[in-house]
Amino acid sequence: MVNVKKIGAIATGALFIGATIGMAAAVTVPSDFKASMLADKGVAKAQLVVGKDAPGKVADTASAQIIADAVKTKLTYTVPGGDIKFDYTVNELDDDGTASAIWTGTTMATTTNSLSGVADELRNLSGSLYFDDNADGDLTSADDYELYNAVYVIDGTSGDVQMAEVIDISSVEGSVVTIKGTDYLVTDLTNNGQTVKMGPAITKSLYYTTSIDAANAVVISGSKKMQFIKSASGASTGYLVIIDGTEVQYQLPLTLSQLSPKDITSDVTDNSDAFDAYKIWAYASSGTADSIEVRLTESSQIFEVSDDQSGALGYYEAQVNDTDFAAGSNSYTSGANKLVLLSDPISLVKDDKVDIPGTQYQLDWSLARKLKVVRKKSVSVASGTKLKDSNSDYEPIVDDDTSSFIVSLVGGDIKFDYTVNELDDDGTASAIWTGTTMATTTNSLSGVADELRNLSGSLYFDDNADGDLTSADDYELYNAVYVIDGTSGDVQMAEVIDISSVEGSVVTIKGTDYLVTDLTNNGQTVKMGPAITKSLYYTTSIDAANAVVISGSKKMQFIKSASGASTGYLVIIDGTEVQYQLPLTLSQLSPKDITSDVTDNSDAFDAYKIWAYASSGTADSIEVRLTESSQIFEVSDDQSGALGYYEAQVNDTDFAAGSNSYTSGANKLVLLSDPISLVKDDKVDIPGTQYQLDWSLARKLKVVRKKSVSVASGTKLKDSNSDYEPIVDDDTSSFTVSATGAAETKIPELEIVDEDTASTNMNLVLIGGPVANSLVAELVTAGKSKVDWYTSDGDIELVSDYPSTGFTGIIVAGKNREATKAAADALAAAL
Repeated sequence: MVNVKKIGAIATGALFIGATIGMAAAVTVPSDFKASMLADKGVAKAQLVVGKDAPGKVADTASAQIIADAVKTKLTYTVPGGDIKFDYTVNELDDDGTASAIWTGTTMATTTNSLSGVADELRNLSGSLYFDDNADGDLTSADDYELYNAVYVIDGTSGDVQMAEVIDISSVEGSVVTIKGTDYLVTDLTNNGQTVKMGPAITKSLYYTTSIDAANAVVISGSKKMQFIKSASGASTGYLVIIDGTEVQYQLPLTLSQLSPKDITSDVTDNSDAFDAYKIWAYASSGTADSIEVRLTESSQIFEVSDDQSGALGYYEAQVNDTDFAAGSNSYTSGANKLVLLSDPISLVKDDKVDIPGTQYQLDWSLARKLKVVRKKSVSVASGTKLKDSNSDYEPIVDDDTSSFIVSLVGGDIKFDYTVNELDDDGTASAIWTGTTMATTTNSLSGVADELRNLSGSLYFDDNADGDLTSADDYELYNAVYVIDGTSGDVQMAEVIDISSVEGSVVTIKGTDYLVTDLTNNGQTVKMGPAITKSLYYTTSIDAANAVVISGSKKMQFIKSASGASTGYLVIIDGTEVQYQLPLTLSQLSPKDITSDVTDNSDAFDAYKIWAYASSGTADSIEVRLTESSQIFEVSDDQSGALGYYEAQVNDTDFAAGSNSYTSGANKLVLLSDPISLVKDDKVDIPGTQYQLDWSLARKLKVVRKKSVSVASGTKLKDSNSDYEPIVDDDTSSFTVSATGAAETKIPELEIVDEDTASTNMNLVLIGGPVANSLVAELVTAGKSKVDWYTSDGDIELVSDYPSTGFTGIIVAGKNREATKAAADALAAAL
């Protein structure tokens, strides 16, 4: 049973709250009650039923409205909507799953954060940069092609480079090279090797046959076909048959050892009838090969690329067999026998990335990484998608300075929900229970029942609901855990308060100070009331105008003959009238209950319990601590619902000793939460807080805090995802991105009806006892309601399978309309 009354840190009202909450009449809510019984995801799941002919129908309807208003306010549901686009960088050069880290060594950069300083030096990549020809976002499609595989350093000091596609043309004529996804046949290298001629290539493999068969010849282009004829397997000679349709045009003798490759165009003498429009090359892998490869290009399509040519093949500039390239420690020792196709010049920026024009890639130049290629990627995900969490503990999700991906949503903000190890917002990292004392290698807790463990920090309650835990109204809620059953992982959170000083001590509970007035019943009951504490510095004469106000017109003043005097007296004043002068021996105030010393109670502070404290026997100031006698309440060992907690333990020595600062419950007031059943390798909420308990073999037992951050569309986010890992990962998530700006809000409205119109297909909240509500009377008669409603100060009772199977009846009632309202208030507060 959970007491849901709340103690607030209210300046004047605090004096009157404690007694109500500490009394047995406080309304409790069944632990198996769930807010979803009333509304789920913005949809009403219940009706509120009042008695049709109840004498207090107006009052019961008002109580029902309290619950209806709370449901509208607290159970509003926002349906996320809209996609979110992530732009970020990775080290993957394509999508084949191979990680390619480029230029991370010292060969491309010196310790002064410049490139090598050697001009005209080619460096190879550990992978190639691909062009997304079909613009589908990945680089594995058949139409995508290699664009660059090296870099050409123009000026290493200033960081001027060009991306380069380096093509080996050492075999020169007859070789096939691939440029931007198209195969070209190199037909000639002229002008002292400074000009290369080529045309789009047609390549065919021809396996030998022993006789001509036009029907099975290999089509080359249009009606033109070819066939390779040999007398037998392994023969070193044969001939190439050229066919047009079904007509043999030419039979060309071949010596296989000469085909390495060989330009056979000039050998076809009957050009008018055969392949007069082509340049043809043939290649055999050995002198006795049983197949040959023919490579040809249309003569009319042949073009030339010259050294220093601009705009060749869509590149900025071409270098052909250029030996001016300086030697470097890589596979491209110079430009000799190379066709080098260069991009536009690129000026790098130190400690930043620059785009490689027309590609998904960027060049990243920094002292730490030297020179590196990273790839820009975009991923669009639906609102509410779980994302991989690789941000380090204690680091924020949002970081404008060290970003590498951007979240965007047109027309609204994006909300991140995630967990961190910070217990509050003071910037201190608090890792909790990571040692073996709270977990064994079998992934259970210590297995010792009834054991308190302290935290390395306290869990705070966000009283003003502003999202952080540093506001003045926020207060400590728990500072320990009580292990009920370590094997099954059943625990309770605990607020452990030291009451070893017993009477006269001031303790803080949920942000409110209480004065402990007594420890009775063999120390199993503690009495306390909301505390007023004042420091009084001594004066040598009475002055009502400057006395310290205690409450209302009541004041106090501390009088001594001189500084350091060991005695004095406490003056009690009402308005301007001195009510009492109480002699004090300072060495006795450690602290001391002085209430009984004020004998003239009718005129002085008869309504208070007063304690006084002095730091030494000659102190020049004292502290008075008092509480209104009418507000004093008691908390007993094993009491349920005390101070809004599930259960209290007072001076309970049954707690087993543990390796922590709470060796037992002796001299402690322990306030416990609802029982919590942990889930291995997962997180569970700590009810009513922003915290979760994370129980796993790796982390043992740990507290993490749930946080939410909303950012504007276009905000840069901290990139802490590991290289080569995707941003989106449904399996290992710990924060969720939601498009709050494009959301739909659903407000559940619970209908208030009477017994005659109540539905049998919804949960029913029955307001009023058996006298006021005939449906409650029926449940009492049937024995399904167990509460004595005629004496109840306010109760909430659940009746399963009512009004029909699978539904729940919730009786909210008491002995009179005030008690019914108290129950309605409690249920509303529990949502």
